[in-house]
Amino acid sequence: RQVQQFLESDEKTSNAIKPMCCLDVVVPVFRCDVSGLEKIIQLRATWPAMVTFWIVLDNPSHPNADAVRNLRTVAQNYQVNVLEQFNSKGVPQNYGASASRNYGLAHSKADHVVLLDDDVEPDVSILDAYIGAIMRWPSASAFVGSTHLPEPMNWLTHAIVASDIPGAYTIAERVREPPWGVTANLCVKARTSRVRFDLSYPKTGGGEDLDYCARVVRHGPIKAVPGARAKHPWWSGGSSKAIWHILGWAEGEVKCVGKQALREHVFFTLPNGIEIVLIMLPICILLLGIKVWHIGSILRCLSACVVIVMLEIFWHASRIGDNRLRSPMKDSRLKSTTVRVLAVLLIMSQESTRFVQAFSNSFTWLFWRVDWHFGQNPNWVAASKRNNAMRALFYALVVYVSAGGLGEDIVSQWWGGQCVA
Repeated sequence: RQVQQFLESDEKTSNAIKPMCCLDVVVPVFRCDVSGLEKIIQLRATWPAMVTFWIVLDNPSHPNADAVRNLRTVAQNYQVNVLEQFNSKGVPQNYGASASRNYGLAHSKADHVVLLDDDVEPDVSILDAYIGAIMRWPSASAFVGSTHLPEPMNWLTHAIVASDIPGAYTIAERVREPPWGVTANLCVKARTSRVRFDLSYPKTGGGEDLDYCARVVRHGPIKAVPGARAKHPWWSGGSSKAIWHILGWAEGEVKCVGKQALREHVFFTLPNGIEIVLIMLPICILLLGIKVWHIGSILRCLSACVVIVMLEIFWHASRIGDNRLRSPMKDSRLKSTTVRVLAVLLIMSQESTRFVQAFSNSFTWLFWRVDWHFGQNPNWVAASKRNNAMRALFYALVVYVSAGGLGEDIVSQWWGGQCVA
C-alpha cells in the first residue's frame, strides 16, 4: 500500500514504473491440436506481466502427445509448462477437464488464472482485457469473457443457434455481473483461492461451471469482461456427434440439483410434456405385458403420447423468435419452420436426458430445475412454474380423454380373472 501511495504521489515515477501483474493461463488438453495450442502460448500482454502457461496434457496416448510435451519453453516473463497427471503406478492417465483445471490451479502461483479450452482461439488482446478488469475490480472472484461460435453452416448448427442452448457463451455482452460463465473462457483467482472444480461432473464438461461459480461468488462478485474475446469452433465440426456433447451438458446439469451450493438456485415444477411421455411409455408396456389392458387402450394411450409430443413441439417452436434465426434459413418460411422444429428436438432431447439422469441418480431429483439466472431474474422462475403447471394439467386432460375406459379395462380384467379362479 505504501508503494502504491508513493507511485500515485509522483506522476513521473508512476508513469515510469508500473506494477508487475502475475497472471497464469491454464489449458486442459485432450485434442492435442498443436497449432491451436501454439496460438494460445503466443499470447502477450502490453501491460508488464509475468505469465506462465500451464498446459495440462489429459490425453497421454494421443499421437501428438510428444509434440505437446515439446511445447515447454522458458522466456523472460513468459514460460510454458506441460503437466501430466499420473495414477498410483506412475502411468499418465486421462482424468477429465475439471481435474486438469484443478491440477493447473494447484501449480499456479499467480494472483489470477485464465482458464481456456484447448480448442478456443483467443483474441490477441485477451490478457490485456483480463488485466484491465482485475485492476478495475480487484475484489471480484471471477471474470467472464465472451466466447463466440462461428456462423452456422448446416441444419444442425442452425438449430443449435435457434435453440439458444449455448447462449451463456456470450453472456458477458449482455449482463454486467453474470451469475456464471463457461470454463472455455474464464478468469478466476488462483493463489488466494481454495475453490476448486467438483470432480463428480462429467469428464467432458457439463454443470461444473455452474457449481464452481455458485461457490466462488461467495468470496466476491463475478464481473463480465466482454473485451476478453475468444472464438470457439463447432463441436465435432458441426456434425451429428455434436448432439452428444450437448446432451452431456444436460447430464451434468442434473447433478447440480443435488449440490448444497446450488440448493438456493433450483426450483420444483410439475413435469413437462416429454417427462409425462417418458412416464407413460413404460407404464403402457408394463400393462400390456401383464395383459391388464386391451390393445385398444394401449393404442389410445400411445396416441396421447404422440399428441403431447406434437403439442410440446408447437409450444417450444412458438417461443423461438426470428432473432435466433440466421440467413439463409430465416429467409424462407419452410426452412425457418424446419430449423425451429430441429431446435425444439434438441431442447426436448436435453429434457429427456435430464429426466433419465435424475431417475437413475435419485428419485428426489425428478422435476427439479436449475435457475440459470441464479435469482437475478425471479420472473423467469415464476413463468417456468406457471407454464409447466398449465401444460401438465392440459396434458393430464389429454391422457384422461385418450385413455378413456382405463378403469373399466383394469376392473374387468381383474374381475374376470377372479371369476375364472
